[in-house]
Order: sequence, then C-alpha cells, then structure tokens
Amino acid sequence: LGELIAHNGLCQQYGVRINVLGKLDMLSDDIKELAHHIMDTTKHNTRAVLNLCMPYTARDDMASALRRLASTKPDRTHPQLTEEDISKSMYTAETPKLDLLVRTSGTYRLSDFLLWETNEHTVIDFVPELWPEYTPWCLFKSILGWRLRSPRSDDGHGRHE
Repeated sequence: LGELIAHNGLCQQYGVRINVLGKLDMLSDDIKELAHHIMDTTKHNTRAVLNLCMPYTARDDMASALRRLASTKPDRTHPQLTEEDISKSMYTAETPKLDLLVRTSGTYRLSDFLLWETNEHTVIDFVPELWPEYTPWCLFKSILGWRLRSPRSDDGHGRHE
C-alpha cells in the first residue's frame, strides 16, 4: 500500500481507482489507515479499478452480502433474492466485471478468492511472486499479458481495442 501511495500520481494519471476489500477491521491500525487513504484519494477515478483483497475470502463476502440483504428485505420469511441483489451487496458492488485476476505465490488455485466476480471472460494470471514481492512492474506485466490474452480486447481480427 505504501508503494501504491508513493506512485499515486500514476493512479491519478491513468484514472485507476483502488479498493481494499475484506474485513478491514482485522488489519493493524497503520495498514488500515493506508488502505483508507489510498481508497479516498482514488475514489473519483473511473477508468479502471484495482481491487486488493486483504483479509478477504469469497465465502465471507457472500455470507456478509446475504446478511445485509436479509436485514433490508421487508419479507424476511420469503425473500425474493436475485443475483443482482447479491451482487449489489458484495464488497465489489461498485466495480465493473472482473477482467483480470492475479493469483500470487505460484499456486494454481483460486483459494476462495473472488469466486462470485470471476466470469467466463476473466483472465487468471498465476504468478510465482509472493504478495510482498509483487511490485508495480509485476502488475504491469500482468496487465500486458491480460491485454494480449483477453477475449474482450480482440476484435476477431487480431487487433485490440
């Protein structure tokens, strides 16, 4: 988070909003403060979204979303929940569909990570670096790889948007 704040000018220049998703109350006060700072300074950026998930699990996200919905639906005995209702209650409610999922540590599994948001167009990049060693340069390589592999970025003639 410190490096992202140090390079915040790039987020502003390229319109990247940064979200830190998960149970932020479990983070130490200094990390929580950094998370809130980076989210606040990038909240008006609309070109792209970078979600950092810590501490986060998809199961907790879904359960929390359902608890929020259960407390707001007028008919709790027979709520008519839709996928859209659940999506709007997730940590990622205000973010576009997931284009790129980076899985660090060289592990080839999702590990209860953004399961609701992953879709048929999501490119998953399994990288060998552990999170602390995953630098902005590593992120650039992941984005470049996504651009080259993304089904949404190809117009069918090998040209990208």
